[in-house]
Amino acid sequence: MTKTEVLKRIEELTPRELKIVEEVLESLRHQEQERPRQKVSIRGKFAHVPTSSEEFNRRKQEEIDLEDRRWR
Repeated sequence: MTKTEVLKRIEELTPRELKIVEEVLESLRHQEQERPRQKVSIRGKFAHVPTSSEEFNRRKQEEIDLEDRRWR
C-alpha cells in the first residue's frame, strides 16, 4: 500500500476509527523509544580471540607439521 492510498483511507475513517489509529501510532512510537538499540559486533562471541585467519592457518600448519614428524 502506498502512502497516498493510506492517506486516502485515513480520510474515510470515522472519528472513532481515527482515534484508534492515533492510539496505535502512539503505541508504536513509544515502543520504538523504549527499546534500546543494540550494537552489533561482527566478532561477537569470538571477540576475545586476538588472531587473524592468517595466524590461524599458520598455527594449523604447525600442528600438521608436528603430526607429520610424529609419524616419521
